[in-house]
Amino acid sequence: MMILGFTGHRPASLPGNYSDRTNRALLNTADFILAEYEPTKVISGMALGWDTAVAECAVNRGIGLIAAVPFKSQPCRWPKSSQERYQRLLNKAERIEIISAGDYSLKAMQLRNQWIVNYCDRLMALWHQGKSGTKNCVDYALTINRPIFNCWATFGYFYHQC
Repeated sequence: MMILGFTGHRPASLPGNYSDRTNRALLNTADFILAEYEPTKVISGMALGWDTAVAECAVNRGIGLIAAVPFKSQPCRWPKSSQERYQRLLNKAERIEIISAGDYSLKAMQLRNQWIVNYCDRLMALWHQGKSGTKNCVDYALTINRPIFNCWATFGYFYHQC
């Protein structure tokens, strides 16, 4: 049994931002990673971009999805189509874990990241560089000696293929 946890940049921090090309590259990367590692469960933080791409691919492959939601109102400011996708994924999740009471805060996001790392066997990061919540998550994984794989090069490959 292997549980993969996922963390990564939001589309605004990726090449192409919210484009169809970026979304296809995220989905192709997530599907490739899931096929390679064959986890029994996946933990997604359910944020826009990488997290939801991974959740969608896990559901499509029949892999148990654990949705680590940082706070209940996470999608309230997202576009309607993103909110609908989020809800469809939550409806198919094996487990939903609401990490913090209340609304958005940096602390809620960090607690969600720590929860993901604490409950996974390996962290799959889509991280390029710079300060970010993704970097904080990777740094925390390093402090507890959790194995990490950076999916950035794989994403780059698929982005250039789209």
